[in-house]
Amino acid sequence: MQKQFCFYKNYELLDCGDLRRLERFGDLVIDRPAKQAIFSKKLPKAMWDKADAVFMDGWSLKKGLPESFILDLGHVKMELKFVASGQIGIFPEQAVNWEWLLQLSQGLKKSVSTLNCFGYTGASSLFASYLGEVCHVDGSKPAVKWASDNARLSDLQDKSIRWIVEDVLTYMKREIKRGKKYDGFIFDPPAFGRGKDGKVWSLQKNLHELIALSMELCSEDINFFILSAHDPQISEKELKEVLLNLKGIKSSNIEMLKLDILSKTGNSLPCGVCARFKNC
Repeated sequence: MQKQFCFYKNYELLDCGDLRRLERFGDLVIDRPAKQAIFSKKLPKAMWDKADAVFMDGWSLKKGLPESFILDLGHVKMELKFVASGQIGIFPEQAVNWEWLLQLSQGLKKSVSTLNCFGYTGASSLFASYLGEVCHVDGSKPAVKWASDNARLSDLQDKSIRWIVEDVLTYMKREIKRGKKYDGFIFDPPAFGRGKDGKVWSLQKNLHELIALSMELCSEDINFFILSAHDPQISEKELKEVLLNLKGIKSSNIEMLKLDILSKTGNSLPCGVCARFKNC
């Protein structure tokens, strides 16, 4: 039996507001920060008080709750953890792109090589592995280890995935020198970040360099590109314009998405914008 993409069955945004988000992951309800939720909560306090895990200055878990749990996405399984930063190891707004990658893999006539930078705990890399080989790059060694663990958990350890711990721009420049080419690209960069070596990443300052390096790494027959932005200073128009720098890409081929997580019971959560195209 063919696996079904079941993320939306096992995840639900219940509400958000007052800089918080209330989510259901499987049977667990989690209350954690959301700096973009600058409006008021919609659900009553009694509903928020039912959360199994709450992050304030640290995590407060109900008695007996394990420090990690498995979320089944259908083709992929992810181990989620209550880490000190308040993150749990997944960005639900990217689910629209995971499902899109699976759709691309159906009826694929050739293997596609994908470069996934800022890969975090690996969800996009694991879905992209159904298209062909993947190079997963992230500057955090613990995040890359977590991603490779998720590959084993998903029985995808035999897929051709390279796990690279490196500054993204540095690695891309090395790949250019090696003459490497890729058919697909996935970029979900933070608005701002600082590496252990002191390098500072700013999406506003580094976006055009990221695309310029991508242009040199593109194969002659590029298959797809996914570019997300979580910086409110970067508009949909600007994101679309930078993709138009890629060779052979027409404005009509680019699809623009608002990365909003919708809620049936409360407020929806804006999480940025995304530009993507496919040529396969």
